[in-house]
Amino acid sequence: MGKVIQFPKKRKSDIIIEELDALGDEITMILGEIDAAQQIVIELQYGYEQLLEKLCEIEGIDIKELQALRKEDE
Repeated sequence: MGKVIQFPKKRKSDIIIEELDALGDEITMILGEIDAAQQIVIELQYGYEQLLEKLCEIEGIDIKELQALRKEDE
């Protein structure tokens, strides 16, 4: 019979490196989702501002006055 060759077992550091890689991939994925969410927020904010301007125009309200009053309240 031939000799049995022992293959090296996974070391603890190998397991930790694999876990770090998996966590790194997950972080990258979540950062991508955050970026997509930020883009949606920007689009919504832009739409909100457009509608507010239109409402002020219809109601005869000076939007700059509104913004000044809001800053005074802060």
